[in-house]
Amino acid sequence: LGRLDSFLATRLAEIRLDHADRSLVVQDLSDRALVFAFGMDPKSDKDKRFAVALIFDAIETEPTVWDWARRNLSDISGVVVKRAPIKGMPRMDQKTWEKYHGKYSHVKDVTRITVECTTVAAVFEAVSAMLNDDEIDVLDLKNRLDSTKFNSEDFGGYLD
Repeated sequence: LGRLDSFLATRLAEIRLDHADRSLVVQDLSDRALVFAFGMDPKSDKDKRFAVALIFDAIETEPTVWDWARRNLSDISGVVVKRAPIKGMPRMDQKTWEKYHGKYSHVKDVTRITVECTTVAAVFEAVSAMLNDDEIDVLDLKNRLDSTKFNSEDFGGYLD
C-alpha cells in the first residue's frame, strides 16, 4: 500500500504541475453538440443547453471510452471493468451550482466507467495503464487511499 500511495502522490504532483489550476480545465463541445444544443444562438457555459450539449458529446464518446477500458484494463488480474451511466442532468445541475458557480463547462466525468480493483496491485496496474497510455490525458488524480483527506463513506463507498 505504501508503494501505491507513493506512486499516486508522485503522479499527482506531476499532474498538478501540468494543470496548476484545475478550475481552468473546462469542457469543450464538439461542433455537432453545439449545433444540436444551441442552433445558431451564441453559447454560454451558464446556459442549461450547455449541459445538454455535454450529454450529447458523452453519448457519442461513451463507446470509445468503453472500448479503451475493455482493451486496456480487462486483462489485468483483479480488475473488473463495468459500464457506468452517463452523468444525469440532476447531478450535473447539483455539481454546477454547488462547485462551479453555475458554469456547466467545469463539470467533469460525464462519460464514465467503473473500474473495480480487488487488490492494491490491481489498482497500481490500472492507474499505471491509464497514466502511461498516449490515448489518454489525465487532467486530475485524487489520492483517495489517503484516509486523512478522504472518507469513502461520504461518497457512497466510492473511491473514484
